[in-house]
Amino acid sequence: MDAFHLPSSAPWLFVTDSTHLQKYTLDSNGSKKSWIGITMRRSTRGIIAMNIKLALSHGLETGRTCGILLGCSDAQTDFIVMQLESCASFAWHPLLLPCLFTEYHHNLLSGEAAKLWGQLLRVETVSGQTGAPAKDLSMYDDSEFADTTNSILGVVQLATAWESNTHALLLGVDVIKDGLAGIKKAAPDDRSGAVKRVTEMLSEHLELTAHKSKVVLSDLQYITARAQAQTNAVYNLLARQGNLVGQRIAAQSLDTSEASRQVAVATKRDSSAMKAIAILTMTFLPGTYISTFFAAPFLDFSTPSRLPLPRPTFWLYWAVTAPSTVFIVSVYLLYAALIKRRHKQEDKKTQEAVRAANGKATERTA
Repeated sequence: MDAFHLPSSAPWLFVTDSTHLQKYTLDSNGSKKSWIGITMRRSTRGIIAMNIKLALSHGLETGRTCGILLGCSDAQTDFIVMQLESCASFAWHPLLLPCLFTEYHHNLLSGEAAKLWGQLLRVETVSGQTGAPAKDLSMYDDSEFADTTNSILGVVQLATAWESNTHALLLGVDVIKDGLAGIKKAAPDDRSGAVKRVTEMLSEHLELTAHKSKVVLSDLQYITARAQAQTNAVYNLLARQGNLVGQRIAAQSLDTSEASRQVAVATKRDSSAMKAIAILTMTFLPGTYISTFFAAPFLDFSTPSRLPLPRPTFWLYWAVTAPSTVFIVSVYLLYAALIKRRHKQEDKKTQEAVRAANGKATERTA
């Protein structure tokens, strides 16, 4: 690093993830020659395919530029090599590499914005919640609506991230412009012409990159706003679908309740029939039992006329059977009345408890 006369912040640059671009006035170590330094960091931030670390030094009198570049992918290396070969006549300029990486960063963001736009159109087409559908709907598959919420959320998140990257890019452009102006002003007289010519060329290139980046930023802001509107529409659609499902479940519950009511009515009818049979059984059972108990014939069939005549003890049958029947039926009716009264009391307590619970719930809601 001392041999390259790099800025003292270069070691920090190699370990940090903080995106920045900074120009320095370097210590000349006692010599009369002036040096400037530049550090540049473009971090992936977890989403963008760019993770470069650049530290440069430039001698204003000698025009010599030294530097260290780390983190380039194969595609980025090929891009830089090709650009340096085409710009070999002014490759000495310390801000050429920052300008080239700024252009590369813009190209990445422009491509990602185009992908986001296509993804947004797909989500809108699949959900059907749009008043401005894509021109060619056949290019979008609407077979998987379940992924729509995640897709639209991804569009919002990525669009916000690309917006942040584009703002950082534009800030970097401003720093490079200031650096170009400073180098142009500090150039010695014997090199001022070449420095001025290259500075103007790079400035024009930066102006074009800044303009295109502002267009990308505007596109990303539009995508973000449209994606947020689509998010609201999708969640409203899901809420309506949930309400429809709830209504169908409620309708099915009503059908089930009606069926249960009909079963209860039929059961009550059967119960009434069984109750009538039980009453008839209780009515005739005492007489049957008593007649069997006494096992005595109360009619005489041995008369000359062959007609049955009641024996003198016939009145005993009615004297025992009638009171027994009345007593048993009375006991049953009394028991049934007590059961009915108890059921009414239980129903009343249940209704009071339900009303009290509903009142407490209403107070909590208020």
